[in-house]
Amino acid sequence: MREYLKELRTAKNMTQREAAEKIGMKPNYYCMIEKGSRKQKLDLETAEKIAELFHLDLKEIVELERRISS
Repeated sequence: MREYLKELRTAKNMTQREAAEKIGMKPNYYCMIEKGSRKQKLDLETAEKIAELFHLDLKEIVELERRISS
């Protein structure tokens, strides 16, 4: 599970649906990414969109992803 995504999203008072729409994907697909059942490894395009949405540097997303995969 990508707990960091949930934490970032809830800190912005955003629903999964709102986050998905801002990223440009279907809500159920975003939900699966957040739960870790899809996109076991984020592709660059998705990681960039997530970084932009939450005003993070792409390096921060990469580091957060490394932490959950180790």
